[in-house]
Parts: sequence; C-alpha cells; structure tokens
Amino acid sequence: MPEKKSAALRRRVLPFTPLDLMLEEQGGAFYRVELKLAFDMNAGAAIQERTADPKLGFRGYMLTELKTWAHICEPKLLKAMLWGAVLAHHPEYNCDEGFETIGSFVQESNAVAILDAIEAAYFKYLPKDRVEAIKKLKAAADAKGEGAEPNGPLDETKKPASETPDPVGSNSGPSPATTSESASANSAS
Repeated sequence: MPEKKSAALRRRVLPFTPLDLMLEEQGGAFYRVELKLAFDMNAGAAIQERTADPKLGFRGYMLTELKTWAHICEPKLLKAMLWGAVLAHHPEYNCDEGFETIGSFVQESNAVAILDAIEAAYFKYLPKDRVEAIKKLKAAADAKGEGAEPNGPLDETKKPASETPDPVGSNSGPSPATTSESASANSAS
C-alpha cells in the first residue's frame, strides 16, 4: 500500500520585539546577546508548565491572566516569561539548560529593559482592543501610585506599594537583613 505524504508543516512566523543585552562576565569583559521575543499559545503553555507547582496545587501562571502581570517582577516568573518569549525564534533554548541560560541573562542592570521588551512583545500578541484596555488599567494604577517600584523590579529589600505588610506572628521566617544583623550582634557579644 503506498504511503500518504502529508503536507509540510509550516509554523507561523511571529512578529518579534528585539532585545539586545550587553552582559558583563567576571573580569569585566562584556558580550552581546541578541534575542527576538514573541508570544503565542506555545509560549503561554511553556510558561505555565515552567511555573506550575503540583506540590502546592498551583497550575502555573497563565499568560492571559492579569494577575500574572502583577507578579512579573518575581524572579521565577520573570525568568519563565523571558524564556517563553524567546522560544519561537530561538528554539535552541527549549530545554532545561536553555531555561537556566536565559535566567543568567537577567541582571539588576537590565531587568527594566527586559520587562519593557516582554511587555512590547506581549502587546504584539494581543488584539488592539485588549492592549488599550490593559494600558488604561496600568495608567489608572500608576495614577493611584500602585505601579512598579521605582527602585527596580528585583529589589527585594522593599515591598511593592500594593503589597500589604506581613501580619504579626508571620511564619515566613526572618528577613535576610534581620538575620545578618542579629548574627553579627550575637557574635559581637
């Protein structure tokens, strides 16, 4: 019986947002990484899979939910979003090593540029009416002072303006600042 030949598969070529990073290595040497960021349903599924935590019953962050974007500054999500956004144009990163490599590109000095590129790429994925609705919500939040922290997205020394303080008796453990201070105070006595 003759084999049926199927039509060749052709993926859609996604519009992309360029991200050009100058990364510093130990010893002060710099190297350039040029990435093309784009979102599609494959990126959304990859991000959700990478951020899921079955032990906690968390299905993962979904690209299309607004609450995901409220957590974008969390290191795990920022890394996953950047990784997911590069997959369409850089399939070589679609592995565990690629995920770790992408994480090494995020530095305090380039986090805002990465966030801006991720947002621009996401806006290319969305219909224009949805982009406008998100921009209005963002402008309203900024007007209320609920926008991003001015000290940078990875500054963990301060709580975002919209976050409530930990309740008294929290079981989250001591903060790194408290631990350092108490350890040095105890060693001095």
